[in-house]
Amino acid sequence: MDGSKFKPCAGCPTKAGCKRAGQCLAKKYGRSTPQIFYKFLNQVGITPLNGTTSKAHMLEDLDIDSFELTENEVTSINKLL
Repeated sequence: MDGSKFKPCAGCPTKAGCKRAGQCLAKKYGRSTPQIFYKFLNQVGITPLNGTTSKAHMLEDLDIDSFELTENEVTSINKLL
């Protein structure tokens, strides 16, 4: 996920000047954009499938248990899909 479906992040909490909301949330939580999407899927009850063949990449993508998206963030992402 490259964040291309996300609208510009006008109220970026990191004040980093992100161009996409996915990037903004990734910076906020110190995670990658795919991790943000996997966490979103997890929080709405969907088990994300990872198609990578790299063990390191898979472990990074699925390391989503140490943070939670807010209800507003989940709602915002859901509106984009």
